[in-house]
Amino acid sequence: MIDPNLPPGTPIWLTTVATIVLIFLTFSEKAAKLGGVWGAPARFWNNRQINAVKRRKSLDTQIEEAVKQRTSIVWEEFHADMERLKERVEELRIDLDREREARRVEREELLAQHRAEVDALRRSEQQKHQYIVEVTSTLRKIEIWAADLGLSLPPPPFLSYTEWLENRIRDPT
Repeated sequence: MIDPNLPPGTPIWLTTVATIVLIFLTFSEKAAKLGGVWGAPARFWNNRQINAVKRRKSLDTQIEEAVKQRTSIVWEEFHADMERLKERVEELRIDLDREREARRVEREELLAQHRAEVDALRRSEQQKHQYIVEVTSTLRKIEIWAADLGLSLPPPPFLSYTEWLENRIRDPT
């Protein structure tokens, strides 16, 4: 359909060319350099595009700044958390060292106590062994003596272990 505002008999190609020229003048940078009315639409669109780019750059800058701030805050929080964790780990290490030292001392005390008990048991066993050897030797001597004399004697009373031990303490030979 042809625009009713056009003069009658205007060819369609002329309208098409005029439209293309108008578009060219509106959106090109070269048209923006034209003075007066011819360059005004192009300058308007170019300024609009330049302002849009500036707004985008400003927005990008703001986003980058916000990201830097947030990253800085997160990094500081992370760093503070890491320091707290390092301090806690060090406290745990100190506690562990204290516990290890306490357990080592406790083990040494138990070991000394056990050694003392083993030594006491060893002495007791040695004394019992010596008692058995002495009683056996005495009994054997009596049997041999009685046999040599042809006597039939009742066995003499023997000392109990406790009596023998008391005599040994008095006379350790």
